[in-house]
Amino acid sequence: MVAECELLLGNEHSHTSRSNPANSYWQAGRTNDAINLLEHVLADCERLLGDEHPDTLRARSNLAASYQQAGRTNDAIKIKEHVLTDRERLLGNEHPDTLTSRANLTACYWQVGRVVSALRLGVRILRIRFGVPAEGLPAPCLGPGGNRTGPGPGGGVDGGHGPLRRPGRPGRDGQREAQGQGAGPER
Repeated sequence: MVAECELLLGNEHSHTSRSNPANSYWQAGRTNDAINLLEHVLADCERLLGDEHPDTLRARSNLAASYQQAGRTNDAIKIKEHVLTDRERLLGNEHPDTLTSRANLTACYWQVGRVVSALRLGVRILRIRFGVPAEGLPAPCLGPGGNRTGPGPGGGVDGGHGPLRRPGRPGRDGQREAQGQGAGPER
C-alpha cells in the first residue's frame, strides 16, 4: 500500500507515510524494524515540514515510544522532554497533544524510577485537566529508602489502598494496572 501511495502521490507527500507500517511493526513486537522506519520518517518530516510541524512532533513522539519499548528509556526520555517543551511553547499547556506528551513523559519517568518527577508531572496534569487547585491535591513525598508515602494508612494517594505500582505490573491483588498514555505510538 505504501508503494501505491508513493506512486500516486510521490514519496515525500505527507500522506505517503512509512509510519503506518512502523506502527504495525511496533504492534507485532518488531521494535527494531519500527525504529528504523520511524527514524527515516522523522528525518523526512524535519527536512520537508520543519522541526515545529505537528506531524514532525508526532513522528518524534512515536520514535520515542519505540525507543521506550526497545528498552532505550533514557533516549526516549530525552526525545519526550523535547516534544513536551515544543508542544508547550507551540500549543500551550492545556492542548490535548501537550497533555498527552506530559502523560507519556510521566510514564517514562515512572519506568526508570524517577518517581518524584513522575508525580510532579502527574499532579500538573490533574491540575490542568480537572481544574484541581494545588491545595486540593495530596502532597506526595518519599519516605525512608525511597518508598512512596502520603496520606492514609497505606501510604498511597488513593486513601490508603496500598503503594503505587508501576503500570502493567501486578499489584497485591494480582491484577495489572492499565498501561496509560505512555504505552504506545500516537496516531
